[in-house]
Amino acid sequence: MNLPKLHQSIISGDYDTFSALIEQGADVNQLDSEMGNSPLHIASQQSSTKWVLALIDAGAFINLQTPKHGVTPLMVAVWHRKPEVVTVLLDQPLINTEIISTFGLKAADLTEFGASEEDKFGMQQANQLKQIFIDYSARRSQYDSSLSAYQIVTDSALSDEQKSGKAKCT
Repeated sequence: MNLPKLHQSIISGDYDTFSALIEQGADVNQLDSEMGNSPLHIASQQSSTKWVLALIDAGAFINLQTPKHGVTPLMVAVWHRKPEVVTVLLDQPLINTEIISTFGLKAADLTEFGASEEDKFGMQQANQLKQIFIDYSARRSQYDSSLSAYQIVTDSALSDEQKSGKAKCT
C-alpha cells in the first residue's frame, strides 16, 4: 500500500515523525488513494487521543467523509469502539452527528456494530458508546435550550455560530 507519510506515521505509531510532518506543513486532510481516508480517519482507529487532538489542532476537518462510503472520523471511532476518541470528537464545537453514510447510518447508529450477546466485552463497549451519545445529546439539548432562553431574555440576535449550534457544547 502506498500511503502518504502522515498516514504511515500514524499506522506505525511514530509520533515524532508524525509531529515533524505536521510542523513541516503536511496536508492533514489528504486522502489516501486506497480507501479515501484522511489522517484523522486513521487516527480515529487508534486508542490514544493524542493523534486526534494534534490533527484537530493542525486544522483537520472533523466531519470529512470518505468518498466511497461517506464515513466520518466519528463513525470510524465508533465502528472501532474507541470511546475516548468518540468523546474527544464529540467535544469539538463543529462536530456534526447528523451526517449519514452511504450505508444510511449516523455515527450513533454504529454503536452495536459487531457486538453480539456472546461477546460480553463488545456489548460493554457498545453500551459505553451508547451512553456517550446519550450524554452528548443531553448536553446538546441543554445547550440549545440555553441559547433559546438567552435570545428571549436579551432579545438579541444570536451569532451564526450560535444559531447553527456550532458553538462549543459544554
